[in-house]
Amino acid sequence: MKKQNWLLGIVIAGLLLFFVVSLHGCDFGCETIPKNRTREQYDFEGTFEPMFKFLEQEKKDFTEIETYSPSLTIIDSNGEMTTYDIFLKLQAGSGKGTYTISKGKYKKDAQEVGVTYTDGKLQYEGELEPLFDEEIFNLLIDRNYFEALEVKETFKSAETELSDIIYKAENQSVLYKKIVEKYNLPSDTKLSVSLSHAYYNRYDVLLNFESKQKVIQISTAIYLVKRK
Repeated sequence: MKKQNWLLGIVIAGLLLFFVVSLHGCDFGCETIPKNRTREQYDFEGTFEPMFKFLEQEKKDFTEIETYSPSLTIIDSNGEMTTYDIFLKLQAGSGKGTYTISKGKYKKDAQEVGVTYTDGKLQYEGELEPLFDEEIFNLLIDRNYFEALEVKETFKSAETELSDIIYKAENQSVLYKKIVEKYNLPSDTKLSVSLSHAYYNRYDVLLNFESKQKVIQISTAIYLVKRK
């Protein structure tokens, strides 16, 4: 009888543990899949971890970055496009290297100077006109922002190393409101976000703010230092 009671106690304890784990979303060391993700989406999103890590840094750490290319494109209601591109090539991830800024589709007016990046700021070794918007250069996006977005679709090429995540458009986040105010965008503006990964060491993020009157595109590409 005592043996039966002992076995019954074990069964009850096991059921209670299973119930608690299920109720709390597996708080005992195992992964919790967010409610707005499937297991496949969650695992796929995890392959973009280097970009999430980089974007959430208030002061960018270039130790593992070989090149960094932020870009700002403005398209008005007449289809006129103005683009500012930065290409920062670093010396062995030291924060020192060459800084190239260009304006326009064909990048005819590119300017290049030596540069050092310390404490979240660029120190130029020459004069540049115009200077790139440092808020865009230091683009800060917390990973919680991405976690809150709904995934629209994912893509992974079977033939190449290219993969993409496209999120559903939104117009409520702090990031959205900040950029809309900064560039005086109209109330019908929608923000679409996408991530790309290619060549095993390149990661891109694109923020597309689109309205009937104007389009603002902010993008960032990083190349990780290649390991031998």
